[in-house]
Amino acid sequence: MREPEFLNWAGGEHPFLHRIGELLALEKSCDSTTGEIYERLGSSLVGALRWGVRDVSETIRLGLIGGGMDPGKARELTLGAISSFGLMALAPTALAALYGSLRGDDEEVVPDGDGLPQDEKKTHRKARS
Repeated sequence: MREPEFLNWAGGEHPFLHRIGELLALEKSCDSTTGEIYERLGSSLVGALRWGVRDVSETIRLGLIGGGMDPGKARELTLGAISSFGLMALAPTALAALYGSLRGDDEEVVPDGDGLPQDEKKTHRKARS
């Protein structure tokens, strides 16, 4: 199972994780696929602002919940950070939190091309860039 990733952001240092449940809730809240949300958040790196309020706020809030924070506290912390620092300052945090959840583990199972069942597939370590 994927472990939460600690991010130091405007709200402090906290663990973030988007599991399947949080990703589905994010998609529903933003009425977009995870890839579309990620792409919009990434646009902030090149000076474009294609993301919406929920892209930023829900990505952060749900990432905090997935990281183990109480939902009420996650909502309070997210809204407080938005109020104090603004959405533009938090868009990179949302992007980093989502990226950390989507990139996968250092070890992944890959098919070896011979059609073997899932439990007979090889494991290899991915190279870090």
